[in-house]
Amino acid sequence: HPKDTRGMLGKVIDGTLQAPATMEKMLSEGKKASDTFAELLRDNRLGYMAAVKNIRNALETGISDEALDLWVKMITNRNRVLKSRMLPFRFVDAWESVRNLPVDHFKLQKVKDAFDQALIHSAMNLEFVNEDDKIALVLDESSSMQGEPWKNAITLAAVLYHALPKGNAVVYKFSGDCRKIDFGNKSPIDIIFGTHHSGGATFFEAPL
Repeated sequence: HPKDTRGMLGKVIDGTLQAPATMEKMLSEGKKASDTFAELLRDNRLGYMAAVKNIRNALETGISDEALDLWVKMITNRNRVLKSRMLPFRFVDAWESVRNLPVDHFKLQKVKDAFDQALIHSAMNLEFVNEDDKIALVLDESSSMQGEPWKNAITLAAVLYHALPKGNAVVYKFSGDCRKIDFGNKSPIDIIFGTHHSGGATFFEAPL
């Protein structure tokens, strides 16, 4: 016996309940992606995952500086990242989809910086590390790690390296031998897209 205090049940039965103003619905009505994006951001009606997913469309259709600043504020909000429960890989895929767009590079830099910050916050969504842990990050760079396995491994390493207090993470790469590496002050995205594996055999005793 539901209590229809807002009159919504009757509208559901009559088929007159208005659909929510989602990004997809507004685009289906022919609205420009960047304008739709900006409107939903200003009204605080854009979900976190939708904000990450649709930044490519917004950039391609000319998102304004004002709307982009609102987007950055949302994407880098630690509470929003944790509440979204999004894993680091989602942010990496999102950046990969926009990094080579022929758009204003000042805007692209803002997007990159925002994803870098969101990546660091998302480390806690992995739920297997505490913020005060000390961890050795051991990266298998053998030939079998080519492609997606290496991308996943370097993403985890970059995120944990930045999420833990400075000095609480040491990084090693190994195949036939083991070498300690230093990410220095590189951002997570620079680490992920700039660290490559050399291939070779897999000697697990080397890092141990």
